[in-house]
Amino acid sequence: IMIFLEELQPDEYTQKRKEGIGLLIYEGKRMYPEIKSLDYRAPLLSSQKLEELNCLELLYMHNDIVYEAATSNIFMVKNNCLITPALSRCGVDGILRNIIIALAKSNNINVLEQVVEQQALYLADEVFVSNSIIGIWPIKKINDQSYKIGALTQQLQTLLLAFKQKQMDDA
Repeated sequence: IMIFLEELQPDEYTQKRKEGIGLLIYEGKRMYPEIKSLDYRAPLLSSQKLEELNCLELLYMHNDIVYEAATSNIFMVKNNCLITPALSRCGVDGILRNIIIALAKSNNINVLEQVVEQQALYLADEVFVSNSIIGIWPIKKINDQSYKIGALTQQLQTLLLAFKQKQMDDA
């Protein structure tokens, strides 16, 4: 068992929300993708490659199908439609994943939960990852493929911040 403790750096998180991060494709899935687990062997074993390529985390892909990132759910945007792997593919039904989907739908953004193939990901207009700690981080690259931080990602970041603020105000 290995335990890593790291102090959260709010400025770093804010910077990553603006500038985006890189993902490195990992051919494979988490051992138990349907449950939230602390199986981080793949990211740990890939840490040198992640650092070399200036990527923050792994993107699990198997047989050209996109599943999830190592600690996050993944979304892509194509033609102003928000697309995320179906639950049968993304493993954990993240709380923030559901909030983002609900925010998108309530703001008239089309949402598709479906099988996402690698080729579709490469043709995406925008890509971002999310989890409860980071919120939404845009993806600026996956391996050597570059992406722009787009308007829909920025809109969802704004909607999510407003949602969180309302939750705090109501508490």
